[in-house]
Amino acid sequence: RALGTPGRRLILFTLDDEAFRACLVENEQRCVRGTPSILNKFTLPLVCAHLGLDTVWLDLDVFLMSDPTPEIIEHAQRGPYDLLVSGSFEADCICNGIVYFGATTLVREWLLAVIVWMYHHPYEHDQKTFSAFLNYTETVSHEPLELPRTPPWDTLDPINKFVTPDTFEGNGWSGDIENIVIYHFLNGESDTGSGLDSSGTWTKEHGHFSSGRIPLMELFYAQEDDDLYTAGTPAHENPALRRALMSSRKTTRRTDLLGKPCGPMVGVVSAGRSAGQGAQPPDPTGDV
Repeated sequence: RALGTPGRRLILFTLDDEAFRACLVENEQRCVRGTPSILNKFTLPLVCAHLGLDTVWLDLDVFLMSDPTPEIIEHAQRGPYDLLVSGSFEADCICNGIVYFGATTLVREWLLAVIVWMYHHPYEHDQKTFSAFLNYTETVSHEPLELPRTPPWDTLDPINKFVTPDTFEGNGWSGDIENIVIYHFLNGESDTGSGLDSSGTWTKEHGHFSSGRIPLMELFYAQEDDDLYTAGTPAHENPALRRALMSSRKTTRRTDLLGKPCGPMVGVVSAGRSAGQGAQPPDPTGDV
């Protein structure tokens, strides 16, 4: 799917030999062989920034509805912004699963400071650190951090363009399905069992997708229509994917999460559900 959108601009960071070999064939050798580490999503963009390359980091659990490049370039020039990061639909929270890094001096200095701090504090969650170093809504220290200069930054449109499923509070989307650029599944399984962050476990216990639901990764990447992945066929025209997307569409936005801590907040789930926002996700017993 990505080869039909960013195409030759796509570089895959592979974490084992099997993935690396497959990448060499499928992505025309635009592959980096690495090892598992949360620092990867910061070190690779930093290397690219030193090479003078603007980059966009994408987590694996995304589906490119269209080429995000024009939208991101236009947004970056609008500021101008050196850094763009995806956000939450109904909360003051960022999500560093989709990030644009401009190849500027400020970005290089800021990224290096983030990496150094995380190296010395391996117990902290990378997303909280990212937000804290943007001096946004989260903190990772009881004492004030000695923050580097913050690059001019903004959140990518979490309402109708860089959107998420309604798997837990604060997420979902609104607007026209044709305008979605990237659908981020918020898989969360990389945290499961880590003992440091329970988002994977929390999603299974409290999220809107029960164990009987189809994982979005499986649903979006296992359709029989090959043109969906090779010819860039609009994903919203696929009936199964359209139903999955529409199941998280909301007509209104909550405001009770604004100003609250980011991350799992089980106490407000019932309030969100009782408000009747968002439909139930697709059930495998149906066509989806």
